[in-house]
Amino acid sequence: LGAPLDAMPRLDDAVKQLSHEHRSHVRLSQALTPWLDLLARRERRERDRQDWLSDVCQGKRNRTPVRLPMPPYQVEGMLHLAFGERAMLADEMGLGKTIQALAACELLRDFRNIERVLIVAPGSLRSEWVRHIAEFTHSSAALVTGAHAVRQRTYREPHAYHIVTYEQVRSDIDDLNSILSPDIVILDEAQRIKNWPTRTAKSVKQLESPYVFVLTGTPLGNRLEELYSLIEFLDPHLFGALFRFQREFFGMTREGELRPRNLA
Repeated sequence: LGAPLDAMPRLDDAVKQLSHEHRSHVRLSQALTPWLDLLARRERRERDRQDWLSDVCQGKRNRTPVRLPMPPYQVEGMLHLAFGERAMLADEMGLGKTIQALAACELLRDFRNIERVLIVAPGSLRSEWVRHIAEFTHSSAALVTGAHAVRQRTYREPHAYHIVTYEQVRSDIDDLNSILSPDIVILDEAQRIKNWPTRTAKSVKQLESPYVFVLTGTPLGNRLEELYSLIEFLDPHLFGALFRFQREFFGMTREGELRPRNLA
């Protein structure tokens, strides 16, 4: 019938025109609607990307939304995050994942009017995020610390960026979703959630936001399930249930050991 987004309404009409007897022999999968929604979002993201690039070519927008010259690979990483909505950036250490993520946020602040960004980072890196935000953007940042009541007040403050640790997400997950309600969530050193059964990983995956940026230099370490855990946060439909993932990408050797397969 043609492209799915165009063909689905025609298929609906064709089914509705069937007699009751014949219609009872037709079943449309429940997976169709979310799949079509996914295709529609992909098309919209690509249109948005092309519109933004067109604005840049016409001088309406700045190619680098931060106060720093960006080489082409960083611009590509920025676009990957901003127009991927829920995307992973797996550059090696030293290639500027922080700058690319901030640039993507500033791009979306201008292009999509997003307002609140939650940055989840190891405690040792929080001050670095504050420094980078002050150095490369015109936006305000809040380092969330103190007792629970103090943290709740900070979540209500109108800062562009709020910075918390992974441990704080475990205790503040309800406040983060209901009070802060971020437009973008950034996970720095995201391998912290690679072990999917841990309390930290489960708490982080409860964060609600339309945009998610996962930053890590090691998306895959010792076990294939580590990659599964990261992707599960970005898009749980991509790999599906864990048992399906294991069935698809693991096989048993003659010696009775589980080994990865189908990696290509």
